[in-house]
Amino acid sequence: MNKIIVLDTHTSNQIAAGEVVERPASVIKELVENAIDAGADSIEVRIKNGGLDFMIVQDNGTGITKEDLPLALMRYATSKLKKASDLSLGLVNSFGFRGEALPSIGSVSNLTIISKTKEDNSAYEIGCQGGEILGSKPAAGAYGTRIEVRDLFFNVPARLKFIKSPKSENMAIDKLMRAFVFLYPQISWQFFSDDKQILVFKSSESDLTKRACSLLGQDVLGYLYPFNSMGNVVNLEGVVAAPMIKSRDSRNIHIFINNRLIYDKKLVGAIKVAFRTLLEVGQNPIMALKINVDPSMLDVNVHPRKTEVKFADEHRIISEIIKNLSDFLSKTPWLRPSEEVCLPKASFINQPKLEYKFLATKEPVLDIPSFSLEQKPLMPQDLYADLEILGQMHNLYILLQSSKGLILLDQHAAHERVMFEKIIKQKKNFKKIDLLLPIHIDLSYQELQLFQQHKEQLISLGFDCEFFGEQTIILTSVPDFINKQNSKELVIDLLHEIDEWGQSRAHSDIFDHVCASLACHSSIRAGQKLHRDEINKLLIELDKIDFNAHCPHGRPIVKWFNTSEIKRWFHRP
Repeated sequence: MNKIIVLDTHTSNQIAAGEVVERPASVIKELVENAIDAGADSIEVRIKNGGLDFMIVQDNGTGITKEDLPLALMRYATSKLKKASDLSLGLVNSFGFRGEALPSIGSVSNLTIISKTKEDNSAYEIGCQGGEILGSKPAAGAYGTRIEVRDLFFNVPARLKFIKSPKSENMAIDKLMRAFVFLYPQISWQFFSDDKQILVFKSSESDLTKRACSLLGQDVLGYLYPFNSMGNVVNLEGVVAAPMIKSRDSRNIHIFINNRLIYDKKLVGAIKVAFRTLLEVGQNPIMALKINVDPSMLDVNVHPRKTEVKFADEHRIISEIIKNLSDFLSKTPWLRPSEEVCLPKASFINQPKLEYKFLATKEPVLDIPSFSLEQKPLMPQDLYADLEILGQMHNLYILLQSSKGLILLDQHAAHERVMFEKIIKQKKNFKKIDLLLPIHIDLSYQELQLFQQHKEQLISLGFDCEFFGEQTIILTSVPDFINKQNSKELVIDLLHEIDEWGQSRAHSDIFDHVCASLACHSSIRAGQKLHRDEINKLLIELDKIDFNAHCPHGRPIVKWFNTSEIKRWFHRP
């Protein structure tokens, strides 16, 4: 008896369903993407009981002819490609081209399709019950396609055990619909859950802020800064929340590649790298990033649900994403409301057909369009040095004022950022100062082990040191920017930093973190009395650097209280 058998159609469809149909949200994703591929400019989604009772997707797309309806329920039947070379040449710009979604959904549910094309006099209906295709028949229906999915997993009860509560499923579908609303402003959207209207967006409502807030949450209203950059291999458009609005985890980082919602740890990591000195440890940015690359450089077929991608030149693409996003963030637009940073109304991601434009220059060019966007003003003027100095508060904060309000500046955090930027620019080419009297540093047994392991890294940072006895080292030179009085404490701290960060981080992250520690030790201290000329010098230096809103550890540098807010405190008109 043969041990290898060919599975019947019903069994193979259920296996395919296990790959494509994970939960109700995955069904909605497949059906909505089909509607978009059909050219619909109006899509309505209705669910009940988190989609477990029924899901309905209605569109006004091109529809399916009577002859094609049975074919639509067969595996590997697709209108998106005709031969294998269409895949290899990157010609697949549509969402669904594998021809598995409808038969997979139909094999684990009661599925009904009602569709009408412009050429047909009436609509036609076809059903599929647990994988059994029923005959087509005339039906009442408008131009477009209506797909009803009822009793999901009724014939695979084991799968229902892994489905979360209806509330959780409803939340997953809601999140998915908000992503579609953000991605496709040219489409009118409606979403109903248990007969309650949850979302409604008309195509005439092109306000990016409103759509982004729907996706990212109302807390970001007034703190969003859209951007647009065009590079050699990747085009970016996105909406970034100012770093003072942050998240404890990465779930508020939304990534779209060629208009597909993607979760990719490497891309999330790249975004975090761009933010690494703007947010405190454990905090994550809030943003939606749209990445467009030439389809020939992208394989979206590495995962059945297409939630993961593979790049032909991953290192180059990720490097360009970090570079372009870092360039944008370095301008700290949240401190410069006079710089209007917004997406153009007619941007390439908003077009029905993707277009790819890449520059011949070696470096990506950042394009910040000049359209207005309503934002909360976080600073009254562009330059710190333009502000009037009032004095110090508890030798911790510098008090400044403008015609529009009062500004508090954290003196240590501000100088720490200044020093960090100076150190980073020097990289490893530090100027060393030879010490007339070497500094003796006594080490514990643990610290001695760390010194033996990381001595070369200390030297590369500008600290020349050698053994002097069994548990003592001598420091003969230091970088010219540090306070020599803090050298003992700094060297010991650096040994621990290098050891801790060197275990699991990339070299660039280690270097940045170590430089942040160097900057901290060489900065103006909290509690230090400053003269007016010292404050002036700090403000001028702060204006010369990028990222001048946060210290290198991510803490904020500045806080502004506008005059109208202060008047309200004292009930003044």
